[in-house]
Amino acid sequence: MLKYNENMIDVSEQDINYLNTSVKEINTHVGYDFISLKSTPQAEDECVDIYEDGLETWTSYTFEQAEMYLKGIKKGFELEEKKSN
Repeated sequence: MLKYNENMIDVSEQDINYLNTSVKEINTHVGYDFISLKSTPQAEDECVDIYEDGLETWTSYTFEQAEMYLKGIKKGFELEEKKSN
């Protein structure tokens, strides 16, 4: 399951593999943004759907893309944190 600590998302290969096992939905926060992930691995194009409140839309990613995307969010959030300090 995706872990979060003090508004920072921690995404690992294990988290993506967890999504890969069956239909699941995971909700967490990154900063002030609410992130929802929903996987449908039995679909023809195995994917992770990611919903961002800020965009108010679902976007489908492959598991590899989702992992890179979420790690990018975490890095961006960490950079924002450093700027504000």
